[in-house]
This record gives sequence, C-alpha cells and structure tokens, in this order.
Amino acid sequence: MTGEHFNNATAQREGWFISDCGGYKDLDGLPRPWQLQRDDEASRFEDDKSAWAYVHSLATAGSAYHQSALSFLQRHCPAEYADILKTVSGKSIMEEA
Repeated sequence: MTGEHFNNATAQREGWFISDCGGYKDLDGLPRPWQLQRDDEASRFEDDKSAWAYVHSLATAGSAYHQSALSFLQRHCPAEYADILKTVSGKSIMEEA
C-alpha cells in the first residue's frame, strides 16, 4: 500500500488513537493487545464506536492513512478489527467473506 502510514500523533489530532493494551483479553478470552479508542480528552466522539465509524468511513472513502490504521489492527489485533467491521456494517467478518 502506498500513502501515509498510521501514527498516533495524526490520529490524536482527529480525536482518536490506537492504544497498546498489552496482555488484555476481552470477555470471550480473545487477546486485545491493540484497541482503536476515542481520545476522551478531545471530546470529539461520543464513544469508541463513534471513533470506529469515523475511521472506517474515511478508510472506505479512500484515505490511505485510515486504511493503514485498520490494516494495522487487522494484522495485530484481528478481534478488534472484526468487531469494528461488525459494528459499522452490522455483519460479522465471516458474512462478508
């Protein structure tokens, strides 16, 4: 992929970031070492899901930067990536395949 690569400094200017959550596991026991979250201090998004929708919409519109953020999650935290897709599309990642 060509274009701008993900970095948190740019993301935080937009009111979101990808957080390093270390060994965190969700309620299903799936590892969540990285999470796309709203920046609470920026108060731009109502919740994390609103930030997910924002990033996904720009990625879908062709933003290489936002595509690189989702690609990072797809590679490094598939559970987070799948939840983002499910939330914004209303379908599971398996239904899209």
